[in-house]
Amino acid sequence: MRLYTFTITPNNRKVEAFVRHFDLPVEVHHVSFKDRETQSPEYLAINPMARVPALVDGDFKLWESNAILTYLATLFPQTKALPTDPRGRADADRWLHWVGYLDGEPVATSSAFVGDHHVDVEFVATLASARG
Repeated sequence: MRLYTFTITPNNRKVEAFVRHFDLPVEVHHVSFKDRETQSPEYLAINPMARVPALVDGDFKLWESNAILTYLATLFPQTKALPTDPRGRADADRWLHWVGYLDGEPVATSSAFVGDHHVDVEFVATLASARG
């Protein structure tokens, strides 16, 4: 399994942090924008949007950071990063979708992916109100 990433951006960092925190068997590959790697035909076959992060697992290609986080959490249940009950999972999904609403600002993701599945709603609301 290989993760294509560019560490400087928040959406890439959160996926890399998840992989490293749980010591998952994922090869982390830092793309070269200088060499226009994401514009190559090989990379466009992985992600036609030409963006990172992207994950390749055998013949399965996945892009979008929250989709990658959910896939990895499901593939490696020992992380206990996602609840297994329908309501808990829906709650985690709500926060992941909310992050997408914030134009990619990863303010809630770190709260949504926690071992005991507790989300500090007051903290997230404070972050959201600080946005304006």
